[in-house]
Amino acid sequence: MEEKNIQLLISYYRWSRLQINLALRAKFKCEYCDKDLFGNIDNYKLWEVDHIIPKSSNNLEIDYEHIDNKAITCRQCNVSFKSKYNPINEIGVGKSREEYIFVIRERISETRKQKQKELDEIIKVFF
Repeated sequence: MEEKNIQLLISYYRWSRLQINLALRAKFKCEYCDKDLFGNIDNYKLWEVDHIIPKSSNNLEIDYEHIDNKAITCRQCNVSFKSKYNPINEIGVGKSREEYIFVIRERISETRKQKQKELDEIIKVFF
């Protein structure tokens, strides 16, 4: 990306260099569900930066603010499905970023299935 475009995003649209780098790395998609965050204004407004391993884990071995511990996510995945889930509790410390994201994606997929089943049951009650 050209520096003039980076400066435009920073000065006019109030993005940070970190947000730009994260967006480019994620190809503008939620790293947990692949939602296209530039697909429409609704998706764009769901854009969040998640700590892959949450700060609440209080692990002294982890640099929580390092770019490798951050992911671009949609709000649904970050707040509704992942929340404070800590992948190190499942696969341990010292794994690759990709391994942690894989585990998170699996958890979110299972949670979505459970919530869809719940929604289907609720719809039956109303209709």
